[in-house]
Amino acid sequence: MSAPDPQWRRLLDLALPALDHVFGPGTDETRPAPWTLGRGTALALWIDHRISYDVDLFVPGVPLKRFTPQQNPAAARISGTYQWPGHYLKYERPEGEIDFLSVVLQTEPGYAWMDHGAGRIPVETPEEILVKKIRFRSARFTARDVFDLAAAARARPALAEVMAREVPDALERTLESLEHQARRNSDTLAHSIIPTAHAADLIAEAFPVGRRVLRDAIDLAERG
Repeated sequence: MSAPDPQWRRLLDLALPALDHVFGPGTDETRPAPWTLGRGTALALWIDHRISYDVDLFVPGVPLKRFTPQQNPAAARISGTYQWPGHYLKYERPEGEIDFLSVVLQTEPGYAWMDHGAGRIPVETPEEILVKKIRFRSARFTARDVFDLAAAARARPALAEVMAREVPDALERTLESLEHQARRNSDTLAHSIIPTAHAADLIAEAFPVGRRVLRDAIDLAERG
């Protein structure tokens, strides 16, 4: 059975008017981006490692309530089904989910501009995405996170150095989470992601590669 076609571009097109409602239309690449596309879809845009279905938008400079249906008519058109526990805002659609989050950038510059349709969008870098995962999800690192880490490390040889510099205190905890995932059923990773053709070999290699880059980062952090 073939995988369904990811609809993240349609989801992003639905979200862009909500972003324009808050930040204004158009882009000015000479100024800091007021929002960024992050997490799995952003990483896949850089390294084409797996299929991603959702859109995660980071809007650290404004309250999330400005993207609720009550305050944002463009957001109200995204979906009538949403979750807003306070620390994130999630719109649910048949094609996937659109998340608005308020976490600030963790690296410098943290993003780059990419073409999307007739315009340009700010997409978080692999380094930014992995630093965020480790800083905020080290105790909850999933099999999918391990795959993302391994794929990013293969594409970005200096990733361990960035991790050692930016998140030294979270590396051991992340390694413990990786080992916990490795002890689970060996099919966990295969059931968690749909790799692209050129990254399919990482299904078998993700845990060894992820373990190695974390240990390299720990060693670099300890040596200062």
